[in-house]
Amino acid sequence: MAWIFISHQREVEEFLATQSKDNYSLLKTSGSNIDVASGTIDFVYSLSVLQHVALFEVFQSYVNEAYRCLKVGGVAQLYFGRYSRLPVRQRARAFANGYREMDDQPVNHTNLVIRTGKAKEVARSAGFSVVDHGDLTGKAQDGSPDAPGRQSSITLLKM
Repeated sequence: MAWIFISHQREVEEFLATQSKDNYSLLKTSGSNIDVASGTIDFVYSLSVLQHVALFEVFQSYVNEAYRCLKVGGVAQLYFGRYSRLPVRQRARAFANGYREMDDQPVNHTNLVIRTGKAKEVARSAGFSVVDHGDLTGKAQDGSPDAPGRQSSITLLKM
């Protein structure tokens, strides 16, 4: 089984080493392509990256590339900036687009938030079947599973 993780490389590598896993690749990408052959990957996972991209088009590229890379029956689990974390007025202004780009944010702050419905629309346009969606709790990895999170997710299947 071949996996691709779009995430903070060092942390993922350390975790997978504790799990005795060696069937994965950690890749740096340009945001417009994933450097693997089409139809060769079983699982694409992105955590804590897509909320930091500045442009919605980059999110769309990642979804399209995930579809291209996956084998039929492959799964993508993608986390992205949570739209509901915007103040109410900003949500209302961005509702029609389904996302808000915030390129004026400091490094490691959320630059892009997307309504889950818009993320599903992008995924379906790429060819995916949407299996599930949800919201990540803020510090689940640190033992605070009830803290409100900054990311939403979609689970996708390539049919």
